[in-house]
Amino acid sequence: MNEWTLPAGAARAYARLVEQEKAAGRFAERKPLIRGGIWKNFLTRYPESNWMHKRMMLLSQRFHGLAKKQQSGAMRQALHEAQANDAYWHGLFGGIYLPHLRRAVYNAIVRLEAMLDEVQPRLALQELDVDLDGAPELFYHNGFMQLIIRPAPTAAVVEWDLYALHHNLGDTLARRDESYYDKIRNGATGSEHNGNGIASAHDRVSYKSTISLEDLVPDTSPCQSFLDWVDTTAVEYAEAAASEWPRFTGAAAGCTVTKTYTLEGQRLIVDYGLSAAQGEEQQTFTTRLHLAMPCCDGPGGRIFADGRLFGGFGGAHQGEAREIILQDEVLGGELHFHFDPPVQWQAAPHLTVSQSEAGFEKIMQALALQLLWLVPAGKSYPLRIRMEAKVHA
Repeated sequence: MNEWTLPAGAARAYARLVEQEKAAGRFAERKPLIRGGIWKNFLTRYPESNWMHKRMMLLSQRFHGLAKKQQSGAMRQALHEAQANDAYWHGLFGGIYLPHLRRAVYNAIVRLEAMLDEVQPRLALQELDVDLDGAPELFYHNGFMQLIIRPAPTAAVVEWDLYALHHNLGDTLARRDESYYDKIRNGATGSEHNGNGIASAHDRVSYKSTISLEDLVPDTSPCQSFLDWVDTTAVEYAEAAASEWPRFTGAAAGCTVTKTYTLEGQRLIVDYGLSAAQGEEQQTFTTRLHLAMPCCDGPGGRIFADGRLFGGFGGAHQGEAREIILQDEVLGGELHFHFDPPVQWQAAPHLTVSQSEAGFEKIMQALALQLLWLVPAGKSYPLRIRMEAKVHA
């Protein structure tokens, strides 16, 4: 299993070494010395795994810091569920690539955090370095919702928890290079097996999905929410002066931007203020959300825009609207987005390619929702996005 912990480049070098040793007739003798990496490498290979692991560890510290009489059985059960290892790594078994495994871990994390907050309340806004990269994140929460925001340079939402639904809308996975993609790039077919006997699950090539080379291209930006661009330039933010809300100032392509997150009960309000560059041409402002919708591309997901049904989460849709509703029967709730002014929007599934014992497959990790406005040249332009999460009775 240890070879699975290696980054793609090192994994390719490892595979070449194994083939050399086999060709020289030495592999059986030297196999105990050719081990690959160590399990903890998964936490560096997949930042999403590291984030999930560190969130669990922080809550474990909070739980064990309580007096014994405050440590309930339900808390301990949720902590143990959050420590289920399957979602933290990837081998021949899908592991971290399988959204339902990560969702179960985050379900436990969100439940545990809510229980801990009942006996040990937190400040509504505080800084804490979740992933131990030396740069603190902002925790902003009320009793219904929590945002964990990376202040610089994106001021984007890394984790977006809905306590009533025990769900993290930010539970996504970015596309990244995997060494086994070479089999696809080299044109391996599902019928190829050149060895003697029955092919092992490691050697067998089969396809559960039609996969193109474009499906293998790694993401160039994080799969987070409220990542912003002016025209094609990413907005770079810095945290504004101390405030009771997360507030940021930034700039891109000659345009200055302010961004403020506000929680009001079940609502998240994101206010943007834009001062467009002087000139004759209007600019575009785009923000992108990656939303972990549990039904993925199944039949239980529906997109409505201004009352019109566009279809499920598995298709590509676009239009102009003041309101978008995302219904998800697996989530047991729906998300209502209101836009002022109206927005030009595009929605599409965010897919990754992974290998499992059943073969290569594409898996929907999130709904990518892109929102775009035209900004008049040389003018101030306010935008407001209001999201309300509603729980099905």
